[in-house]
Amino acid sequence: MLQQQTIDLLISELNLPDCFTERFRQDSQLQYYVTSARSNPEWIAQIIARVCGDEIAPDHSVSHLAKTFASAMGRWAWSGFGSVPKAVFDRRWAACQSCLHLVPPPSSPAYVLINKVVGKHDDRVCKMCGCNAMTKAKLSTESCPVESSIGPESNRWGEPMGQRTKR
Repeated sequence: MLQQQTIDLLISELNLPDCFTERFRQDSQLQYYVTSARSNPEWIAQIIARVCGDEIAPDHSVSHLAKTFASAMGRWAWSGFGSVPKAVFDRRWAACQSCLHLVPPPSSPAYVLINKVVGKHDDRVCKMCGCNAMTKAKLSTESCPVESSIGPESNRWGEPMGQRTKR
């Protein structure tokens, strides 16, 4: 069994998701596996996936993330870097926070890099698109990819599917 200080350091260093940490703190065999795989992010991701199952985001490919991130940033720049009004952000973020698709990010290097670029805040991602949900909810040029329970014409944010909010 690892010492508490070492466990806390590994949780922080490897950005282990909440769905994993409680079991990691108590399971010496799991601690051994993580310590052994520490330098291999793919192995760590597989270990986490076995423990957490669907509670974490799928590891979208680096090319998918790069393409969607570049497209989103391009749209945002073209719009004049517009953010939605606070009331719109609050509504969107409330919808995200109640959504089952909002999960901790995988521990892949791509997500670590994106979170460093985006900055310190809630780093949870949408399983459906792979985006940092809080950042996406702030951008006037973005929309939620998940259908509303009301019907296919609107998304979880209560906006028409695919529609981008104007500044």
